[in-house]
Amino acid sequence: MSTRAVTGRIQILCEAAAGAGFAALRFDYNGVGDSAGALSGAGVERFCDDVLRATEELVARSGARAVHIVGLRLGAAVAVAAVQRGGLRLSRPIQSVCLWDPLLSGREFLEQARVFQDLFLRDRGRFSAKTVRRRAPAASGDYLVGYAFPDDVRRALGQLDIGLAEGWPSVTVRAVLSEASPAWERLAGRLASAGHTVSSELVKGAPSVWNDYDQHEKTLRAGPIIARIVSLLAEDRR
Repeated sequence: MSTRAVTGRIQILCEAAAGAGFAALRFDYNGVGDSAGALSGAGVERFCDDVLRATEELVARSGARAVHIVGLRLGAAVAVAAVQRGGLRLSRPIQSVCLWDPLLSGREFLEQARVFQDLFLRDRGRFSAKTVRRRAPAASGDYLVGYAFPDDVRRALGQLDIGLAEGWPSVTVRAVLSEASPAWERLAGRLASAGHTVSSELVKGAPSVWNDYDQHEKTLRAGPIIARIVSLLAEDRR
């Protein structure tokens, strides 16, 4: 459920965190990327289970006494949902959740993925004009941004929505942004009013190309924003 721009940034973030002395683990959801299985039949609950299992795996390997979860784009929404559903059952406490340019719902992801899939199918840099003319529109197939998304998976993602302040986990929440997000700022205000510890930071110099089709497959380093996330983790450790 990601593009090279996402997976590449997560890899670099983990390398930076490990270099700063943190035990870091990144993973692919079941049926995605290098993980076994299939997306067919998956739902938000299974994605959340993947997050919780990865957390326990990290603790088992490292002996960490506390855990910080960083979620990027759709992964931010899944991270919040996972902590909501099972954070209290983990063997180690979740100390904070960091939301990197978060999408607040699965609908946002699906809408952007449909746009990208349609641009991909009409990409004259990849396909001949004859092939482009013969292709069906993106909405008629299962594939989005390189992965098969059957109807049941799309329906499940469509139900994922963290835009309501009710039910948020009682952990420190930080949003680290490469561009302004009015939707997040409104939600952050409601969370703060409800007594949650929440902060937002717009990082200068961080490239924001999430809606740029020409850039979405490239590995972008995002140095300033990664450095800021690692520094926030270090502040929590003091």
